[in-house]
Amino acid sequence: MKKVSILVLILSLFVVSSYSFTQDPGYKLLMNAQKNDVYSVDAYKAIVGVMQQVDPKFKISWNEQQGVPSSVIGTVDSKVDVVELLQSRLPEGLSLELVKLNDKHSVYQYRAGMVKVFPATLTYSKANDKFMMAGAFVFNNEVKNGVSIDELTAEKVASDYISSDMRTKIMHSERVMFDTKDGLLNSYLVQIKSTSPIGDFIVVVDADTADVVYCDNMLAFAEGKVYETNPLKCNASMVNIINIKNEHTLYGYYVNVQNEDTDNAYAEDDSFVYDEDSTHFDEVGIYYAIDRIHDFYKDTYGYDCLYKSMKATVHYGTDYDNAFFSPWGQYFCFGDGSRFNNLAREASVTFHEYTHAVSYDIAGLGTSGEAGGMNEALSDYFGN
Repeated sequence: MKKVSILVLILSLFVVSSYSFTQDPGYKLLMNAQKNDVYSVDAYKAIVGVMQQVDPKFKISWNEQQGVPSSVIGTVDSKVDVVELLQSRLPEGLSLELVKLNDKHSVYQYRAGMVKVFPATLTYSKANDKFMMAGAFVFNNEVKNGVSIDELTAEKVASDYISSDMRTKIMHSERVMFDTKDGLLNSYLVQIKSTSPIGDFIVVVDADTADVVYCDNMLAFAEGKVYETNPLKCNASMVNIINIKNEHTLYGYYVNVQNEDTDNAYAEDDSFVYDEDSTHFDEVGIYYAIDRIHDFYKDTYGYDCLYKSMKATVHYGTDYDNAFFSPWGQYFCFGDGSRFNNLAREASVTFHEYTHAVSYDIAGLGTSGEAGGMNEALSDYFGN
């Protein structure tokens, strides 16, 4: 039987957890904006203004690390265009341009006038009368600088920033508005392929000061050794470890692996290759599995709301024969007790626990009663 859309399957569960719509973690942060360094107060107010016209029981998910809204979910009448309502609340000069459309979701690009805002895309998904918007919510149209350098100068600045020995190639460059805490910066976005250091880099250069204000290696990777399923079904094999955020560690864009037994793995040469009897072997397996399941949801269903580095602890507790996801703490723990296999080495267990995180983010499902049964069923379904 073909797998049904995750949006239809999970969003339909709102009926058993409607209380979750009223729990808005962004509201508490908004009330303490200065203390928490929240800067998207305008975005919050605009979203609330739109949603009050659509569904009074909507829910906003909040990226606490960045202090910005990350997604909105709710119920909408078929005659209501949520994106159009949102666009009507944008300040003068900002707009949303449709850049991708398929049967699962549509993707919009923010623009300031004719110039693209970076990084700023918004994904809208709808299943029956349920909808979800995720990504960027840009509502500050204040431009903080002018333009004093040209594109060629920005390319040279970006290239020199990556490497000074001419081992880079400019692949693309363009004018953008860079979204910051204080407003929009006139900038140049430069894409660079480099052989030393190895990577596909995105560099953003301030168009006024020529300072580099953003740099990301889209090809950041290392190598590791893991069980791709579990020790009973396969031998350990070599894999690429991608999406690394902090060099030489297993701290990535979607997972931050911790080892309760010892110091966390650190590889100066980015080679996370350990024997199976090493305590660090399990760290690599958890990183690889969570990274895979994150990309599965993103690539298959367009779901990318857990775009944050979630803590995952291996060798949790003493002879602990279980694994769990903490909804309030937003972290995972994997035991290595004596009755079961080391659960950090069971990819299906990791997929199961990550699906709990997805279910909680979308529907706020609890762990008891019908909601708890559906919660476990979803995790079993997508974990296998």
